[in-house]
Amino acid sequence: MNKVISIDGFATAINEVFEEYTQLTQEQIDKAAASTARKLAKDISARASSTFGGTGQYAASWRSKEDKEKSTRLNKAYVVYADKPGRSLSHLLEKGHAKRGGGRVAGRPHIAPAAEAAKDTLIQEIEKQLR
Repeated sequence: MNKVISIDGFATAINEVFEEYTQLTQEQIDKAAASTARKLAKDISARASSTFGGTGQYAASWRSKEDKEKSTRLNKAYVVYADKPGRSLSHLLEKGHAKRGGGRVAGRPHIAPAAEAAKDTLIQEIEKQLR
């Protein structure tokens, strides 16, 4: 689209182009972050179900959502969390805990490895979205 502008309007036209580019870029980054948060919740769930067995309630409790308190007009923040019943179990299962009669239960890392993988996934998703 060709547009004729005067020399006086040149700065305004450049600012408009940069604002449009910034908005489009931010939308793509938000899409990548939302997608990565959903994938992270599924990955933790898969790692938990293969690690802990049982009824599967803990593995099924993992969710992701936008964190409204940390989100701003320009940047959205997402949180991955364990809903009921996993809310009180995740740190005990990840890091281990003391037994009632003495001794210790070893931790079974399933959150940290998934989070590390999600970092790489987010970078790849952002690069893919911006192409």
